[in-house]
Amino acid sequence: MMENEMKMKDQEGKLLSDVILSSEKIVNGYGKLALAIREAIPAGEIEKIKQLRSMYFIYLKTHLSD
Repeated sequence: MMENEMKMKDQEGKLLSDVILSSEKIVNGYGKLALAIREAIPAGEIEKIKQLRSMYFIYLKTHLSD
C-alpha cells in the first residue's frame, strides 16, 4: 500500500493534496481524494485537509454517508 501512495506523489515529490489543491481541474475520483487525505494526516497537514473538505464537501458527504 505504501508503494501506491508513493506513486501518487508527483515528480517533484509533492503530496497528492498539494497537487489537487493547486490544480484547476476537479478531482473526479473518490480514490484520489481519499488517498490525498490519508497522505495529509500523518504529514500533519491539517489546513490542507480542511481545504480539501471545503472544496469537496458535497462529494465527500455523498460518499461517506454510504
